Formats: sequence, structure tokens, C-alpha cells
Amino acid sequence: MFLVILLLFVVIPMVEIGVYIEMGSLLGLWPTLGLTILTAVVGASLVRVQGMQTMLRVQQQMQRGQMPAQEIVAGTLLAVAGVLLFLPGFVTDTLGALLLIPALRMWVAKWLMTRVQMRQVNGFYQRQQSQDDHTFEGEFSHRDEQQESRSSRYLDHRDDDK
Repeated sequence: MFLVILLLFVVIPMVEIGVYIEMGSLLGLWPTLGLTILTAVVGASLVRVQGMQTMLRVQQQMQRGQMPAQEIVAGTLLAVAGVLLFLPGFVTDTLGALLLIPALRMWVAKWLMTRVQMRQVNGFYQRQQSQDDHTFEGEFSHRDEQQESRSSRYLDHRDDDK
């Protein structure tokens, strides 16, 4: 978890600053800032259009009685793409643009779904535990305390007879 936080809050911003410096020296200040604003606007509109298409596919599958799990994950990836495109930076814009490619987004959605196995319980989906989890199955019953004390007295008297 520490590595993820380090990557998100230290490494990615440092890379973004370096790429901004290079792009600024190559293109100039105003074209670099204009390109940043342009990617945010175009990205937001593409996410909106593709998000609507994903919502329609989700509704169609639900009407057919199918669970649209992959489309839901793809919709979540679209939201991530929107955030990445909205953040200023060329690296995050590139990652967001890659997630806007439908074939790549569906591949990532399938890959994510294989990483988290789900099982259906009473019409709802729950995360399935892996084989490494320590789960014990058994039965239990409540016993009457009076019956318990009678049984222990019987066993105590039996031990005295020996």
C-alpha cells in the first residue's frame, strides 16, 4: 500500500513536472497551457458520450436479465479516464486517453474482473474468498445447563467408582 501512495503522490507528480518542463521548452508556455486545457475539454466530452453508450448497454443487459458486470467495471474505468483527463498533465492525459479506447478499456475490465472473483448469493454478488483464507465450517447446538450439570455429575460419580 505504501508503494501505491508513493507512486500516486510523489513519483507521478515528479514525472508530470518533468514532462511539463520539457513540453514548455519545446512548445512554449501558452501552447503548453492551451494543450492542457484542450485535453481536459475534449476528454470530458468523450467521457460523457462514451459513458452514455455504456449506460445504454447496462440497461439493455439488465432488461435481458443479464448481469452487466463487465459494463459496470468499464463505466468505472470511464470515470477514472475522466479524472485522469481532467488532471493537468501529459502523462495522466495519456493514461486517460488510453482508457477511452473501447477495446483497451474492455480488456482492462476483463482483467480486473478475473482478479476479483465474484459469486452470486441471494441475487447479490459478493467477493469470493480465495483458497488462502482460513474458513472453518462446523455445526453447533445449544445445550441446556441443567442437562450439562447432570451429565458432569454422572461422569464425576463414575470416576469415583474406579
